Amino acid sequence: MKLFLITLILLTALFTVCEARRDMRCLLPVDSGMCMASIRRWAYYPKWNMCSVFIYGGCGGNENNFETEQECRRICVI
Repeated sequence: MKLFLITLILLTALFTVCEARRDMRCLLPVDSGMCMASIRRWAYYPKWNMCSVFIYGGCGGNENNFETEQECRRICVI
């Protein structure tokens, strides 16, 4: 029982540290913006811990918007 509790506490601490290290823009929802362009961009999806393509309208939106998959992964993927 003690081993289980210690393991649970350590896993919780590890998860908390990993989440704290993640750039806050990675936690923003994907937002294609207000304009009507069709620009291929990459966004981070925290639920799946992965980057995926989305279509950016060209203006507005938020900072969860990366030009390349590599940039998205470097900044957001744990």
